[in-house]
Formats: sequence, C-alpha cells, structure tokens
Amino acid sequence: MNPIRVLLLDDHALFREGLARILAARPEFTIVRAAGTVAEAMQVLQSQAVDVILLDLELKGESGIDMLHQAKAAGFGGTILIVAADVSPASVRRLVDQGAAGVFLKGDPPEMLIDYIHRAREGEMAIKQQLLLAALREPGREPGQKLLTAREKEILKQILAGQSNKEIALVVGSSESAVKGIVQQLFQKMGVRSRSQLVRMALEQYQAQLSEV
Repeated sequence: MNPIRVLLLDDHALFREGLARILAARPEFTIVRAAGTVAEAMQVLQSQAVDVILLDLELKGESGIDMLHQAKAAGFGGTILIVAADVSPASVRRLVDQGAAGVFLKGDPPEMLIDYIHRAREGEMAIKQQLLLAALREPGREPGQKLLTAREKEILKQILAGQSNKEIALVVGSSESAVKGIVQQLFQKMGVRSRSQLVRMALEQYQAQLSEV
C-alpha cells in the first residue's frame, strides 16, 4: 500500500515539526511538507501530490478557513483535517459545512490524530463525539439556506458595500486570491453566477446571518 502523503500547515514551528517527526516515524505516512503559511502550502499543492492536509485553524495573520477555501477552489480532492487548540460547536458545524473531514484538538494524544487521519481517509467524520453532538444541537439553518462562515459573512458585507476583491483584501487583512476563492465559494453556496445575483440573494435570504457579524 502506498503511504499517505501529508501536508502540514501550522504557524507554530515547534508544533508542526514535532508533529512531522511523529508521523514520519510511521511507515504509512510520508510528509510532503511542513508549511507555515497559506501561500507556502498552496505552492505545495500546485506542484506535488497530497492526500491529507492537516490544517491549523488559527494561523498568524491568516485563517485556516482561507486555506480550506483555496484548496477546494484549486480542485483539491483529498482530505482536510482541522487541527485546533479549541473550537466551538458552531465552528465545528461550519467547518463540516465547508468540507472539513474532521477536527482534532491539539491537547489530545498523537495516537488519536493518527486514528482520525485513517478514519477521515475512509470517509468517516473524525470528530470527538461530545463535540459532534454539541454541533448537532446547534440551531438548524432555514430551509434552502446554507450556513455562512464568519469569514464569508465578513466578505459578503464588504461586497454589499460595493468593495472590489482587492479592496476587500485590504480591509480583512487577507490576500486577493483568498478573497476571490471565498467569493467563488459564496457563488456556489447561494447558487448564483454573478456579484449582482449574490447581492440580491444576500439581501433576500441572508440578512439574519449577516446581522450576527
């Protein structure tokens, strides 16, 4: 069996290098790269084959959600497993909505992460039961409406204000390509093809969610 090719993205060098050593010591894994930024990780995805991305949720000056969106927009069809120090039930639900295969908490033992990687690769949802149950108890979305992430709400509000992708990137402190990826994700979520349609849909059906920002 071919080894599972893993890309690590975490801005804490000590954590990512330690995790890389743990996984590299096991024959079923190959570490493609231990990256510290979204840009570095995206360069790896564009040049090398990756099966699993271990994605830190809170990156310095960036968001793991940006990486998730960019990877999906670039056509990455592998497994994305979120690694976080802490995460709320609402965030778990949003991450799952966005295509994450699971959530691993940094305080849990490495053996659990190894199990989660295998479970996620097999199509299972790799999340602690108590976290998953708490996420399922979160209020449901309205019929026909998809839950927006905090980042999507932030960017959608800037679109409603008439800002371009470049202007939005400056406001939210992200790259223009990351903003473009999230805008495309919003198009897909709302089933629209243009910014004008996006604005109309947001005003008609998503005002309640946008008011939460």
